[in-house]
Formats: sequence, C-alpha cells, structure tokens
Amino acid sequence: MRSLAILVVLAGCWTNSSTPAPVPPSEPRASQNVPHYIAPPPREPTPEEQVLQAMSDFMERMCACSDMTCAVQVSNDLTAWSQELARTRPDPPIHLDPEQTKRAGELGMQLGECMQRAVMPPPLPASPQPGPPPLDSPSSP
Repeated sequence: MRSLAILVVLAGCWTNSSTPAPVPPSEPRASQNVPHYIAPPPREPTPEEQVLQAMSDFMERMCACSDMTCAVQVSNDLTAWSQELARTRPDPPIHLDPEQTKRAGELGMQLGECMQRAVMPPPLPASPQPGPPPLDSPSSP
C-alpha cells in the first residue's frame, strides 16, 4: 500500500512535456509605473533664518579681523544692517523660537569675543632681563 502511494505521487509529478509551462505575463514593476523623482525647489528661508544667517556672516567677518580698522568696519556694517532691518521689516516683528534664540546668543558671544580680540593691542614681548626693582621697595645698603 505504501509503495502504491509513492507510485501515485511520482506519476502525478512526472511530466513528459518538452515545452515548459507558459509563464504568465509579469506585472509591470513598481519602478516602471513611478515617474522619476524630481526634487522640489529649495524653499525660501524664513525671516528668522535670514537674520541668523546674517548674524553668522557678521560673526565670521569679525573673527577674520586682525586689527581695529577691520573690526570698526564690520561693526559699522552690522549697525547699518540692523537699522535697515528695523526700518524695512514689516509687521509682525521677527520672533525667534527658543532654539533660534540660543543660536543668536551664541553668535553674539562669538562676535563679541572676536571683536575684543581684534581691538586689543598685541601683547608686549617678554623681557629677557629682570627690570629694575620697584620704586616703593626699600633698597638695602
């Protein structure tokens, strides 16, 4: 009985056909139906992003300064920009979110540090010889 079951299974699987079974037409692939992705045009920066970018630009310019003349010029440009912004900015005024406020504070600190570095006179060279004793110290005979 067991061999009869095996024989039935083998006979059912055995084919003597020389032509392969027809392959059903394949579905078009999804990539053929999807148009090519086209990136959207870049969006315009918000007024807040424009202000932060301008602050970053002024900070970079100030940090590139190595003398007072340069620092004064950047400072004058920054003042003129902020006055123009206040004059031409329509309502509502610019409101920075907490993250933007933090970034603006960091930029302001960096700009101030760079300005201070640019306007400070260079340090005096170290004296290789000790100087004379202070005037207010008693001299020993």
